[in-house]
Amino acid sequence: MNSIVGYFLLDWGQIVALAAVLLWAVALAALGRLITGPGRLAEADPIYGWALISIVFTTLGSLSTLSFTHIAYALLAIAAVAVALIVRQDGRFLDSGLRRLLLLSIPLLLLIADMVPSQWDEFTNWLPNVRYLLEHDGFPRGIQSNDYLPHPAYPYGLPLMIYLTSRITGGLVEHAGAIFNLLFYLSFGAVIARVIHMGVTDNNRSAPTSGPLGWGYYALGGLAMTALNPTFVPKVVFTAYADAGTAVTLGLAGVLGWMLLDALEEDDKARARRLAWQFGLAATALLNLKQANFTLLAALLAGIAYAGWRDQRIRLAPLLRLLALAILLPVAVYAMWRLYVSVHIGGGEFTIRSISEWRFDLIGPTLERMGLIASKKGGYFGLMLVAVGFALRASVRVTSRWDRLALITAITFIGYNAALLYAYIATFGENDARRAASYWRYNMHLGGLAVAFGAYGLALLWRFRPASWARIPFAGIAIVLILALPVVMSGKLRFDDRPPKHHVRAVGDEMAQILKPDMRLAIIDPTHDGFYGVLLRYALNRSVKIVAWISAYTGSEPNKIRANLDQKRATHAWVHVGTPDVEAALDVKLPAGSSYLLRRAKSGWKIMRSWAYPGYAHPNDLPD
Repeated sequence: MNSIVGYFLLDWGQIVALAAVLLWAVALAALGRLITGPGRLAEADPIYGWALISIVFTTLGSLSTLSFTHIAYALLAIAAVAVALIVRQDGRFLDSGLRRLLLLSIPLLLLIADMVPSQWDEFTNWLPNVRYLLEHDGFPRGIQSNDYLPHPAYPYGLPLMIYLTSRITGGLVEHAGAIFNLLFYLSFGAVIARVIHMGVTDNNRSAPTSGPLGWGYYALGGLAMTALNPTFVPKVVFTAYADAGTAVTLGLAGVLGWMLLDALEEDDKARARRLAWQFGLAATALLNLKQANFTLLAALLAGIAYAGWRDQRIRLAPLLRLLALAILLPVAVYAMWRLYVSVHIGGGEFTIRSISEWRFDLIGPTLERMGLIASKKGGYFGLMLVAVGFALRASVRVTSRWDRLALITAITFIGYNAALLYAYIATFGENDARRAASYWRYNMHLGGLAVAFGAYGLALLWRFRPASWARIPFAGIAIVLILALPVVMSGKLRFDDRPPKHHVRAVGDEMAQILKPDMRLAIIDPTHDGFYGVLLRYALNRSVKIVAWISAYTGSEPNKIRANLDQKRATHAWVHVGTPDVEAALDVKLPAGSSYLLRRAKSGWKIMRSWAYPGYAHPNDLPD
């Protein structure tokens, strides 16, 4: 494992990859500024640019066979022109808040820039989709779900950003998704700084979307999205998963919808139209991340509409017209992708079963499990219960911004969790429904909105602080924390740095040079749940046909292993842990402390290669 200092030292390849990501981050900010103009929520420029990437690639990739490489470089050229125009007009090309928070986050950025993929879904879904984009320079066409591309119909919002980075460097930048997730978190953290300032000043009559803030505000915004965020889970955020981007885009759309209500209350029609356009861009990015995010958007729209309806100072008809106009773009892009999937892609996503197959009998057990999971995540669910409580009061009478934000947050939370219960009954299998599979991870999608609600509420309370607190340098403390925490917590944040993962990846890379496509490989790992087999399959990258997979779930009795290998006509086998059962099945002595590649000979199985575990006796001796 690396030392703390080693985590922050990048090699040349990592420096090039980070530079490519930052190049595209600048391009996103410039494109976002270009399509929103003045009077926008400038801290969100990169997210608006991300939405434009989604629009352009979904449109051209669905309706034409244009090379994605040509589209990418055309967008870069447009971004370069946009940067020149912005610098000429504004004297700078990046919002001051974004610059400040980016500088404050350099330690965290360097820490993440050294990471490698390490999570299950990265190897089964997201990175294989990026590989396909690189190999075919376009969206999947005329294929069905398979081992190489198990979920080709998933939206490509984040994979596109990894693709764009990789196209510049000339090779797959596997950890680019983690860096982009962090950058989008920082962009929304700068938005949260703006929300905190709104709460501290509570000036309803001033435009809260422009003007520089102090360094302390941005440090607080960054901390709010990371260390102080009750839904911040590094194993989800610092990966190629789309969950972090979902939390950011939903949170931004929620803040923009909340500000839209402010503008309507003040009868500022021009500002309301600008905010509606920005809402549409955030919603477009949201829908291009996960197929189920349409449910999130529907719940959010219901919350915004309800908050406007309950506030007697806001006319409902103009609000509904603006919301209808705002969702035209995201719905059009979403519909275009759904049409493309129906024509060119067969399967590869969740489907809703017929009503006769819905498991109504599982509602009770599923709710019980959801409640148990919620009881263990008190920070987030407690905050959402506070939102529900204030929303109940606001349903009687809305008197402030706070009431409107509580209504938006609570209704989105209730609506989305009701949709999750429906999904468990109508889409998931019985086992997944009974254990409410990934329920906590799905609720992380509301993390950005929860942070906005909590940050604004605490900012309102701050106005009643004791006078003696004036001597405490809170801004300085926030700045020190955001700089120091990545160093202090580096071992915990670098969850990818686990010797068994490094071992299996290195073994897979080497085996990919040894094995041939006409060979038939069995993966034998009877002491684990299958993760290391997933990692090995990804590393092999179709260099050999994998025909058998033995894990803790398949059983490891010698006769069962032997029958499986014979039935699948395996010619080779990789053994991660040589248990007595495996030795008996293969009739080969496999000394502890190594993994093995074996081949089938006429006289039985023979060891071809072995790889000693790097610094440990058994993979199970180390934490995941």
